[in-house]
Amino acid sequence: MQLEIFRSIQHKNLANLVGACSPRRALVYELLPDTLEDRLTDIKLKKSFTFRGKKSFTWRDRVTTAASICSALDYLHRNNHKPIIHGDLKPRNVHFTADNICKLRNFGISTLLHPTKHVSSAIEEVIQGMPGEKVIQGIFRTLMDTDDCKIQIQTDVSALGIILLQLVTGHSDAKGLRDFVAQKLGDDNEFQRKSILQKREILKGIVDPELKRCQTPVEGAARMLFLGLRFSDPAGKQCPPLASEVLPQIQSMHSSTYSQMVWIHRSFF
Repeated sequence: MQLEIFRSIQHKNLANLVGACSPRRALVYELLPDTLEDRLTDIKLKKSFTFRGKKSFTWRDRVTTAASICSALDYLHRNNHKPIIHGDLKPRNVHFTADNICKLRNFGISTLLHPTKHVSSAIEEVIQGMPGEKVIQGIFRTLMDTDDCKIQIQTDVSALGIILLQLVTGHSDAKGLRDFVAQKLGDDNEFQRKSILQKREILKGIVDPELKRCQTPVEGAARMLFLGLRFSDPAGKQCPPLASEVLPQIQSMHSSTYSQMVWIHRSFF
């Protein structure tokens, strides 16, 4: 029954599930050629996407990726049968089609592979090895007194926060990333009171060098970073609604890509 539910899931940003094998703890999805981990690793190694038949990973591409992930998570969390946790959200499980459409894989692994196990126990296993593992474990412990559904959703949102930080910084390794960004950015209110030149200088030491070569709005990059910090905050007890709050904020960064006239790259050259 659970497998049929997963097979019935249809969303443009979720990979099609072909089948599952519980004894082998394996899920079988449609074949997708590229991952976010690949793109972040290529950036770190200064490889060009051109030689792999892809364009560079622009700011607009990253905003689209963030919005796609958020939309897919919202769909899973509001599933008609019951909320479905992704449970293993990280760059390796964020895939791209040949047409550059972002799709999540390995969603619902804790539910599908542990149908009789208490959700809290299943999530504890899945958290092991996830990006920002200590951060997510902190949130998990904070929420232990709440119901399982809230724990599931908050775990995914926390992992989304780490990915937002990775999209802006270009870091493929999430270890210590949240602390690094938080230390560099400082308080949100104080950052907003700074001049554009001061904001540029701060972002200079955070933003992915690849983004410095293309038009990247200062305010857009800062907003995505602060969103990432907020979602991955270990002390966070309130899970922001993805559909009504998070997704609109991310989608608004699309328009700022072209309307915002203060670009990061001008401060580097």
